Amino acid sequence: LTDDLRKFLDLGDRKGVVIQKVEAGSLGEQAGLRKGDAIVMVDTVAVESVDSFVKKARSLPAEGYVVFETWREGKRVPVVIRMK
Repeated sequence: LTDDLRKFLDLGDRKGVVIQKVEAGSLGEQAGLRKGDAIVMVDTVAVESVDSFVKKARSLPAEGYVVFETWREGKRVPVVIRMK
């Protein structure tokens, strides 16, 4: 994230990735992720960059639950995704 985008999203000094699109019918949509959400943590791992997010996403379990800590409209919004 750029400094300007971080300021616009009211993230303070947090890093993360911004969701550009949520696929219709996806697990993310079902859990409540939205375009424009900033993902700052996956489970207990901070998202530092797109690369760190992709690395974490590839290691997610095939089943169970994953917690995405997102920021939406300047507020922390935890999103729990049930992996299937």
